[in-house]
Amino acid sequence: KTRLLVTNQIQFLSSCDTVVALRKGELIERGTYTELIANKESEINRLLAKSSIGTSRKDSKKNKDEADNKSKPETEGSSLVTKEKKALVTKEERNVGAVSLSVYLKYMKAGGGVGKFTFVYFGYILSVANGLATNAWISYWTADGGYERHSQGFYLGIYFMLAVTVGIFTFIRAFLLAAFGVNASEALHKNLLNSVLRAPQSFFDTTPLGRILSRFSKDIYSIDLELSDMLDFFLFCSLQVLTSIGTILFVTPWFGVAVLPLGFLYFRI
Repeated sequence: KTRLLVTNQIQFLSSCDTVVALRKGELIERGTYTELIANKESEINRLLAKSSIGTSRKDSKKNKDEADNKSKPETEGSSLVTKEKKALVTKEERNVGAVSLSVYLKYMKAGGGVGKFTFVYFGYILSVANGLATNAWISYWTADGGYERHSQGFYLGIYFMLAVTVGIFTFIRAFLLAAFGVNASEALHKNLLNSVLRAPQSFFDTTPLGRILSRFSKDIYSIDLELSDMLDFFLFCSLQVLTSIGTILFVTPWFGVAVLPLGFLYFRI
């Protein structure tokens, strides 16, 4: 009974009686596994040399011994497949340490570029400015404890208006950041999918399936949720710090003398 096996896993070829290699729908070579391995110009030999690092010459020598000693084809073929499996899978690359600025710039570009990120940042500026205005109004209110300048209803009305605008600006900043994050995640996922679908066959031969699935699961999850949360925290806290330092400098200008050495120590240590 004839069995047809269509595969890109070259470690299984030694178990086949006849091997047929195709490229773009055209037949490029045909023969037994031993014959194709013995031919240095064959496509099978090229794939083995590309996927097995530094073992192509040893494999060719072992296959010549197979052709001379036909009484042991299975033993020699199994040893070749065993060594091929050991060197077939490439080592996964990992970056350790702080994330470089270029990575964040790519994320910003995927989200829509500098223009859209400016709108997001402007939403945070409005939110922080509203909080600053609220604190300033409370300070102005408490300075008029006897309500000599304005009535109590006037102060309450302005404070109520600032409380409403806090909710509005918070919603605006959250909506703009969410839209920016969705656009970035969609663009990065699309680029990742296109790269995988257009990858050469050797990529799937040397990359475990679990590693590919991890890119589409854990990494995309980090972009969708974790990175957006961290960006929200960074933008809001950085503006809060700048606002606090600016307020202190406005009230106590001599504090500016200590800002530079303190900033130097903070970023250096």
